[in-house]
Amino acid sequence: MSLLNLKIKIENRSWRKSTIYERWEVFTILLFGFLTASVILGAYFTYTYVYRTLDDAHSIIVLSSSASINQINETFFQNAAHLVALKNSSSTFAFPIRDIFSYASSTNASTPASSTSSSKNTP
Repeated sequence: MSLLNLKIKIENRSWRKSTIYERWEVFTILLFGFLTASVILGAYFTYTYVYRTLDDAHSIIVLSSSASINQINETFFQNAAHLVALKNSSSTFAFPIRDIFSYASSTNASTPASSTSSSKNTP
């Protein structure tokens, strides 16, 4: 094959019309390239303007706060420690415990006596 025939074939290919499928193929390649570029630029924007702003605000808050230690009141601390230990300790009940679900058996079924007395002073 001569160089002249190769040049003619290349020229013929470059002038032929593209088919509809080739157009769609080029369109989808461009579309996916655009979507990929959008994701990359969106991640860069988020990192640059959102995360760095939050980090700077956090640094300002940390640097502006006054780190100090409050004095501890020893008596209140010991009282609170004693109450926590008392809360965590188990307590025992004096046996027998009254059965609250059988009320009728634990009470007296008799009616109270009337308060009539025969020793009334009559004038």
